[in-house]
Amino acid sequence: MFQVSRSKLHQCGSLFLRRFKGTLVIAEHNEGKVVPITFSAITAAKQLGSEVTVLVAGAKTSSIVTEVAKAEGVNKILSAEDEAFKGLLPESLTPLILASQKQFSFTHIIAGASAFGKNLIPRVAAKLDVSPISDVIGIKDADTFIRTIYAGNAIQTLKAKDAVKLLTIRGTNFAACAVGGSEAPSEKAPSCEVKNDISSWINQELSKSERPELTSAKRVISGGRGLKSGDNFKLLYELADKLKAAVGASRAAVDAGFVPNDMQVGQTGKIVAPELYIAIGISGAIQHLAGMKDSKTIVAINKDPEAPIFQVADLGLVADLFKAVPEMTEKIDQYASPLWLVEPPDTWPLTKLPDYDTSEILLERKKVRLCNLNLSEEKLPNGRLRVSQNGDFEPPADPQIEALVLHLELKNKDSTPSIEGRPRCPADFVK
Repeated sequence: MFQVSRSKLHQCGSLFLRRFKGTLVIAEHNEGKVVPITFSAITAAKQLGSEVTVLVAGAKTSSIVTEVAKAEGVNKILSAEDEAFKGLLPESLTPLILASQKQFSFTHIIAGASAFGKNLIPRVAAKLDVSPISDVIGIKDADTFIRTIYAGNAIQTLKAKDAVKLLTIRGTNFAACAVGGSEAPSEKAPSCEVKNDISSWINQELSKSERPELTSAKRVISGGRGLKSGDNFKLLYELADKLKAAVGASRAAVDAGFVPNDMQVGQTGKIVAPELYIAIGISGAIQHLAGMKDSKTIVAINKDPEAPIFQVADLGLVADLFKAVPEMTEKIDQYASPLWLVEPPDTWPLTKLPDYDTSEILLERKKVRLCNLNLSEEKLPNGRLRVSQNGDFEPPADPQIEALVLHLELKNKDSTPSIEGRPRCPADFVK
């Protein structure tokens, strides 16, 4: 008679379960577009090493499904299109997620640590009788996670023992996944009964701005109570427009009514991690630092030299903001104009000029940031060349000029510009 030992059965069972592990990512979207933190959540899901399924729910989901299906690492899309899901209320989405969990038995359910995710995940966790894990900033393995506690003043590593792990992840700690690959297959999500007798969606009013969105901007300028009034925030708006930056605010400024609460940066506001964060008139309360201290470079302007913000700032200016900010805005034009730089031919080929002012190119295998790409096509003396923003770099006609590369930043025209530590003659540059 054929016999199988218990150890073999256990081993086979473990392999079977491991094979069918899966992670569910809840897509957040607004006005027909996927919110960027969803792509960060997909990146986090891929680190768990299991198949990634994305749940897209809403009144109209076709455009969202098409966009998410092209995200790298997504294996399947579950689509639920119904007027009951308008506004993505947690009371409506929870039955849908529970039905999906019952059918597919996911080991992890993930959403971004935005207002949407923080509102939804605890409710689903309560229904599943498990503990939610919030503000995850790192994943060690399928059971071990790194998160911030005490307003970001401590880092906790925890091992979850629940059969299903529900996470909210900080988008600033997980790079957005690439979009544009082959489309993942989609299917209808499991049916469920949705009752909107507890809450219903009426409408929303969103502030519109041509500036970058606060949580995804590469440059952020924030103002605090030191600005004294909402009218004085126009100083920040003018500077932000010059730098193509988003504008935020401290909780003190929001509570004082200077600006709307969707501009608040901090533990109870939005979490940002831009390449450049300028704090103007902000003292640096713990609550605010929790939302911005992961920024790459922090600049602080405050007239109080003892302000806590200077403890985390890379650059600090003790000055009256009402004098310093207008002066910065006035001088910014001197440092924003593009210049051409003669470089050796090993920097070729340079094919297409990137279409955004924070794009990067490789210069001798080192990244160089471009600025102010509002260029027009024009032939210049000695074979030099200007191109339009979306134009192509072409070798100049004069063979003595070996290559042309956009200079990183404009130095004082009377001084000797340099890049990567190598001096260049001012005559090599053309405005």
